Amino acid sequence: MWLTSRIDPLHAGGAEGTGRPRAAHLGPEARRPLVLDAALQVWNDLGAAGVTMAAVAEQAQVSKPVLYECFESKDAVLLALLEREERRLLRSALGSLPESVDPDDPRRDVARAYRSFFDAVSLHPLSWRVVFDAQQAATSGVPSVVGRRYRAARAQVVSQVAVLLEVAELAPSFHGPAELAVVAEHAVSLAERNGWVLLQDDHDWQADTLADLVARILLSGLSGPTPA
Repeated sequence: MWLTSRIDPLHAGGAEGTGRPRAAHLGPEARRPLVLDAALQVWNDLGAAGVTMAAVAEQAQVSKPVLYECFESKDAVLLALLEREERRLLRSALGSLPESVDPDDPRRDVARAYRSFFDAVSLHPLSWRVVFDAQQAATSGVPSVVGRRYRAARAQVVSQVAVLLEVAELAPSFHGPAELAVVAEHAVSLAERNGWVLLQDDHDWQADTLADLVARILLSGLSGPTPA
């Protein structure tokens, strides 16, 4: 599933006496986005543990000294990459939330929200893998500081979902901020895990049918009786 083609940075012709093209003369600010593109591809190909300064330099086709002018360390590259990708996906996640939910047909609006999120994931599969790996920082080779940053951004989404659940009265059997936070966590986890399903080679799901199923799973749990 994962793309393996190399990212072609800008070049200014071959270096005299070598077979390697010479990177265009860009300052660190202009080159950083290209370096992050290269790091994203390396992460996709080799996982977070494979994102070394040497691997990123090779992918970006720059020397290591040039790379160090842009970022001082591997962790700095990973943090900058996560910041860029999480902004994109955070906008997608928050943008997928409905402003309101029809109480007579909540499944339609909830399914539409999941569908919007799944579409965003499908459009940016490499970005989603970065964020998914960051969620599992302890086992994916991602530095713990990167994992903490991801969890902070994710908490914003969970908080917004909890507000929506309360305003739309989608969880009448659950009361108080603590219980609603758990329900919101469940709703977001369903989005994440099933978004990941769409990125696998061996699935037969379409975004709309999967979104409808996930909405039914969520709402069936919210409407069912709770223990005394």
